[in-house]
Amino acid sequence: MAKVIPPNRKRNVLWPVSRRGKGLVTGVLAKRYESAIRSLLKTPYGSIIWAPTFGSRMGLIRTQSLTEEIIDNEKGLLHSSITIWIPDIQVLQIDFNRNPGDENLDVDVAWGIPDASSFSGQANQPRFAFGPVNTTVTI
Repeated sequence: MAKVIPPNRKRNVLWPVSRRGKGLVTGVLAKRYESAIRSLLKTPYGSIIWAPTFGSRMGLIRTQSLTEEIIDNEKGLLHSSITIWIPDIQVLQIDFNRNPGDENLDVDVAWGIPDASSFSGQANQPRFAFGPVNTTVTI
């Protein structure tokens, strides 16, 4: 039988990647998932040979004029990408914000870690074991 690791023991490398002591800086829970979201959004789609569907197209649309059609399409792509690559979290909302005169694009992702008891189908609103959390990634 596979060993079950509790969520507060799972560790991932944090963004930005840096060294401390004998290895890379790692973290758990919120920091772990925020780093995973940052890594997913900042990685160009198709740039990893062994994981061609990992990443986002945010770098391509960062300087483009965003119509409602493009925004809806990109939100859907981001939502499905996060669902595939970070399955432990539930995305609540994705928003794009751009400051006038700036070429940076802020992507706001609201997410949470669902409570296992909320999958019974009784509640209309999801219950979270952790969150909701807002993570802003500047691209």
